Amino acid sequence: MEEALREAALSLPCDVPVGAVVVKDGAVIARAHNVREAEHSPTGHAELRAIEAAARAAGDWRLDDCDIYVTLEPCPMCAGAISSARFRRLYFGAYDPEAGAAGSRFNLFARGTDNRTGRGTEVYPLICGTEASALLSRFFKELRDKTEKGAEMEKTEKIEKIASFTVDHRYIVPGMYISRSDGDITTFDLRARVPNSGDLISNAEIHSMEHMFATYIRNSAIGPRVIYFGPMGCQTGYYLLVRGIDGEPPDPEEVLTATKATLEMIVHHQGDVFGKSEIECGNYRNLDIDKAKAGAAYFLNVLENTNVTFRYPGPTADNTDISTGGAAS
Repeated sequence: MEEALREAALSLPCDVPVGAVVVKDGAVIARAHNVREAEHSPTGHAELRAIEAAARAAGDWRLDDCDIYVTLEPCPMCAGAISSARFRRLYFGAYDPEAGAAGSRFNLFARGTDNRTGRGTEVYPLICGTEASALLSRFFKELRDKTEKGAEMEKTEKIEKIASFTVDHRYIVPGMYISRSDGDITTFDLRARVPNSGDLISNAEIHSMEHMFATYIRNSAIGPRVIYFGPMGCQTGYYLLVRGIDGEPPDPEEVLTATKATLEMIVHHQGDVFGKSEIECGNYRNLDIDKAKAGAAYFLNVLENTNVTFRYPGPTADNTDISTGGAAS
């Protein structure tokens, strides 16, 4: 259960902290945490994700020689999956009086014996229950405090907050997002670093990438429609503004393809940074082609290995009005 508690902590701060671990022959074969809010998934519960991973690891959907450890009493959906997978034992930490389906509000394991297998899943509650409850209590207290603080700030702030500050930067990870749309112009957030992590893009890399990316993207298929490319002041990424066609916003996939192609060209560029001269640049000594190539390779790897949805992650992402604003630096 200690492993499940550690997994549950990975749900924070976005999701209710729930962790699940599947054990077979004394060894952990799968682990997962709750990602329902982070991934906007109604089935993103820790138990379901752990069960899927365990079935893949075992090569069989029947997990009757496995035990599952969960920090919170499973809901009806997860209890049904545990029963369907024919787990040998269920151990859970804290009871869930609102939606628990292992004895508190419901009991989907009450029959005791599964007629198909000759036995049912044995249930053992309150394993590390104090620790599991404390983790949940801390999450909900912080959520209440945040809500109360937000309400208080809304009452007292006299200056209206601009729309760009409405996205919660605690949930942003490296990727490509639509920051805002203004008619046929879309602002893309090319986020290369995790905000507020201390991992900043160096000034030399930002400056060099600005010269290289701006030059190559303006010579790409979407070049005539590129309005602006430049760094964020927070040193975690770049903004790319692109106009659409016939009054319509640009196709995000087309811009993503052009972005990847531009990064590829920077990586394979022969020669020095574009515009590296006293005539062409106000700080030309700061330009470094190696830093530009390293930055381009890093971000290209992010885009190649990320499911780019163009929407910001986090619990309020679906409520973000990208027609009027998105993330700021």
